[in-house]
Amino acid sequence: MADCWNEIGRSGKERSPIDYTDVLNYSKALKLELSPFECRCIVRMSREYVTEVYLSEKDINRPAPYQSEEFDGALVGANLSKALKSMLSKAPST
Repeated sequence: MADCWNEIGRSGKERSPIDYTDVLNYSKALKLELSPFECRCIVRMSREYVTEVYLSEKDINRPAPYQSEEFDGALVGANLSKALKSMLSKAPST
């Protein structure tokens, strides 16, 4: 299903979600039989993708849906350790 979505295109023209006509044309052109469930999922994935693209443009801290984020546990641990040490050093003593 994800392969179909990528082949059709994650979004239509001008970043609009693909619709059922796009899915139908794709399946007819390739002589594929997609179930109603698969069609709904492909359209829904496109809608969610377009929504995330727009939300990522409004919030710079929100990654775009097409970006992969590598998780570096050591870096996260080091940053967390620094933050906690900084917080503890600024805590009022009792």
